[in-house]
Amino acid sequence: MRERSRQLAFCGVLCALAVVILVLGSLVPLSTFCCPILAMCALLPLREEFGPRLALGAYVVVAALGILLVPDKEAALLYLFLGYYPVLRPRLERLRPRILGLLCKLLVFNASILLLYWLLLHVFALSEVMESFAGLSRAMLAATLAMGNLVFFLTDRALEVLTLFYRLRVRKKLFPRS
Repeated sequence: MRERSRQLAFCGVLCALAVVILVLGSLVPLSTFCCPILAMCALLPLREEFGPRLALGAYVVVAALGILLVPDKEAALLYLFLGYYPVLRPRLERLRPRILGLLCKLLVFNASILLLYWLLLHVFALSEVMESFAGLSRAMLAATLAMGNLVFFLTDRALEVLTLFYRLRVRKKLFPRS
């Protein structure tokens, strides 16, 4: 019972942290893309300590609260479409050959982003997104997607480093094993 209470308390604190980070994205200009990435990092300790099931549950809670509470709907939807990635990442890392894992990561990211922006433009018709895409040529859209892929790979690398850092340093201090 005590262990379950500890898990739920830790999960609640990290979910609250992720939601606050998403809300801050609405307050700070140009942080629409940074804050969902930072909110994803809140899932790392949950995945490392309690497994992917609890981390996915936390993702669902943060995504739902983000849709309801975050004023910047683009940031909230970006988290909804990509926030699960830290939980999925270890499975993609295990794929061999390594290039297959890399191609699957690219497929996951590009499918999520293209579906998100298609929905934003054609279903939800968010005026801010429509205005930002209105004057862009196809070449500029392709360049934007290419830069998005670069940011995704940097995010993937950052998640790898943060996971390693957590395993080596933080876990020993927060949750000492008996």
